[in-house]
Amino acid sequence: MARGKYKLKRLRQQRRATPIQNAGLSERVIRILEAHGVNSLYDLDMISDDVLSAMPRIGEKAMEEIHAAQIHISSKIRKERK
Repeated sequence: MARGKYKLKRLRQQRRATPIQNAGLSERVIRILEAHGVNSLYDLDMISDDVLSAMPRIGEKAMEEIHAAQIHISSKIRKERK
């Protein structure tokens, strides 16, 4: 049980240290997110889809881009841990 707890803690730390510029998002989306205080992948994970979609200039395509980046980064981090 404790091992899983430490893995989760390490994953959170990794996501806090990873800036959203490394997520593969377009410059436009990065600028919008940074303007709203989202600077790391962890910050992005903590924001609900409702809050994201309420941000000005975040539409369907931007939401799809954000979700795809989150999935891509999560799988990349999992591969690095193995």
